[in-house]
This record gives sequence, structure tokens and C-alpha cells, in this order.
Amino acid sequence: MELDLSDNSLGDAGTAWLVAVLALPGVARSLRELHLNQNFITPEGAAVLGAALEALRGLRTLRASANPIGPRGCEAIVAGLAEGGALANLTLNDCG
Repeated sequence: MELDLSDNSLGDAGTAWLVAVLALPGVARSLRELHLNQNFITPEGAAVLGAALEALRGLRTLRASANPIGPRGCEAIVAGLAEGGALANLTLNDCG
């Protein structure tokens, strides 16, 4: 399953809500691609997203470009991968 929520102004609160829903057992196994480009996700939202990567074991592609994630947010996502995420494709362009 692919979910493209790019350009929806989710922000950190929307990202946290979305991650909570996506981490539900039935969804976590079936989601393969998640697109969150241009959603005003900050380092705090990226930390929530990174922490959820372990639960989202089916996720193979994450695109979160053009968000003000910054270095700290990118580090949080990478740390989530180190905890057991199974991503094969990660796109974080223009996240400075």
C-alpha cells in the first residue's frame, strides 16, 4: 500500500497522529510507501517519525523532502532506522 500525503500541511501534530494510526498492527505490515513532502514537519515531528520506523517494518520508501526537519530531525530518522527500520529508499531533500 502507498500513502501520499504530500502538500497537506500536517505539521508535527498531524504527523504524530498519522504515525500513531500507521503503527497499528494491520496497517504497519501493509504500508510500503509513505510520502510526506512539504508538510511543515520540524525536528520534533521527525523525531516522532523516526521513533515509529521500528513499528513500520513493512515500510520500504519514505519521502519527506521540503520539510524544515534540519540536521537534528534527519538524525532522528536515521536513528530510527538503526533501531530496526527496514527502509530501502529514504528521500530528505531540501530539509535544511
